Amino acid sequence: MKVTVKIDKFGRILIPKKVREVKGYVCGTELSLVMEPNSQRLELRPVVIEKPVIETLDWGVDGH
Repeated sequence: MKVTVKIDKFGRILIPKKVREVKGYVCGTELSLVMEPNSQRLELRPVVIEKPVIETLDWGVDGH
């Protein structure tokens, strides 16, 4: 899918509704704007928030 968007006077762009629906972007979705070095290409990527890994240990009760 290819769409054309304009930058407004505040530097914002609107992601068209159809694109948001296809990508699953909803209000509050955080996106990273990525530009590769030596390229004119920009990419929007969802921000992936990694949840901390919690390791649980079964210490048991063996008197030690």
